[in-house]
Amino acid sequence: MNGKDCCMAIPLTKEQLLAVNDAERRTVDVPEWGGAVTLQRMGALAYQQVRAVGKRTDFDDPEQAVRFALAYVAACVVDPQTGEPVFDGEALAVLERRSPQAVDRLFAAALELHGATTDAAEELEKNSEPTANDDGGFDSRGSADTPIPSTCSPS
Repeated sequence: MNGKDCCMAIPLTKEQLLAVNDAERRTVDVPEWGGAVTLQRMGALAYQQVRAVGKRTDFDDPEQAVRFALAYVAACVVDPQTGEPVFDGEALAVLERRSPQAVDRLFAAALELHGATTDAAEELEKNSEPTANDDGGFDSRGSADTPIPSTCSPS
């Protein structure tokens, strides 16, 4: 390669780069709540902050594991019309009291939204002790960088 033809795509201008909206969204049905919830991919700073929390989390401690999952979900749930976070500040306490199956479903979808692959989750699952979770709760792990716990659903 000669350095001139390194990319096939057209280079973006400053204006184009600043106008990019790569905040991918996904709508997840949450029957326990009687509707659907909009998740939005975190920005780079928020994502790194959540990953840093994940690296400090003891996933063998159920309370820490659940708190990490709640923080991850809270960072992704947005109002579908405004894109503003729903669970911030005092509203996070409301999320803590919600259905564990609903939180697990949202956590799994949020992980997918951020590229946590099924392959990585399955590999981590093989390397961890099996759990007795037959109620459909999220039992996979996330990316290889940050282990993701089985979260909220009762065993």
